Amino acid sequence: MPRTPHKKNLPPVVDGVIEVLDDEGKPLLIMPQGQALRQKLRHHTVLVCLRNARGHIFLHKKTAAGSGDAQGEAWLPAAHGRVVAGESRYGAGIRLLDHVFGISGVELFEAATFKQPAGGLAGNAVTTLLLTAKTSIIPRLRDQEASDGIFVDREEFRAIMRDYPHMVTPLWSLALPYFFAR
Repeated sequence: MPRTPHKKNLPPVVDGVIEVLDDEGKPLLIMPQGQALRQKLRHHTVLVCLRNARGHIFLHKKTAAGSGDAQGEAWLPAAHGRVVAGESRYGAGIRLLDHVFGISGVELFEAATFKQPAGGLAGNAVTTLLLTAKTSIIPRLRDQEASDGIFVDREEFRAIMRDYPHMVTPLWSLALPYFFAR
């Protein structure tokens, strides 16, 4: 069921502290993010995929410092971030929409949840993919590590994966079946 974000209704969160999860994905304890990541403890992350009125998804280019790729820039199909203590995955999605794309007030849908191994981009994470409702709002990249952006359709997305594998991240293949589902 879609939900429309309202920042004022969100509970207070503890920045820099994340919830460590048990094997079933339920909160076990909270600890500083850096400490949890060094120990490769399971935690929640979210991917927020922005879609335009035609259902095309927004790719944004991350600079080498923010891409997680030592080779240079990478095109990301979603804003990615950790859920902080006291924050819902949905609340994290709202925060990321604002922080990365400069957007608020767009409905979010939960498309999928999948586990990433300890060696993955997000570490040992349970990742929820959130899709925005189709919108005509133009993103304003606010993340200092993002330098450019473009909307692409399914065929363009697949062509980038095929022809420029060095510019994509492993999350693409995990989330691809869900990007254009609705």
